[in-house]
Amino acid sequence: IGDDISLRVRYLFNGNFADTQRDGLDGIPGNGSGVSFVEDDMFGTVLDLAGGGANAGNYVQIPGEAFGGTSPAESMTVTGWIYIRDDVYYSRFFDFGVNSTKNFFFMPMESRAAITVNGSGAEYQARGKAISLYEWHHVAVVLDAQNKTLTSYLDGVRLAQKTNVTP
Repeated sequence: IGDDISLRVRYLFNGNFADTQRDGLDGIPGNGSGVSFVEDDMFGTVLDLAGGGANAGNYVQIPGEAFGGTSPAESMTVTGWIYIRDDVYYSRFFDFGVNSTKNFFFMPMESRAAITVNGSGAEYQARGKAISLYEWHHVAVVLDAQNKTLTSYLDGVRLAQKTNVTP
């Protein structure tokens, strides 16, 4: 999460939840039993989340200070590698926000990047094709406030874009 000048936070999730940037805003694992680290042939030690939704506690919470006052009207980029084992719709790669009526998220099976400003009826969406199972993919989601766009990328190729985004 950062702007065009500096990287605000960086999480490698390679055996710990540490923020490797200057502020040390470490991630906080949820209380579910499905939050663990496993060994992967391509990346070594990686974070493994068992799914089950937010109520299952299988997530990592990013401290609010990581956003440094960032509002949905500011630019933000979220990137990461993802390996999907199950085609569970509505699962999230990330979901930042105060509740389900105001959030910024990406759902890989729907390939849906979205900003919700007042519930699902007031949502800006960039939708593409579903991400394939059982292989690593690099995902990037860019909210560009200056150009009023929400763009998702898969493996370096633009997947979808929504224009006139004014949250």
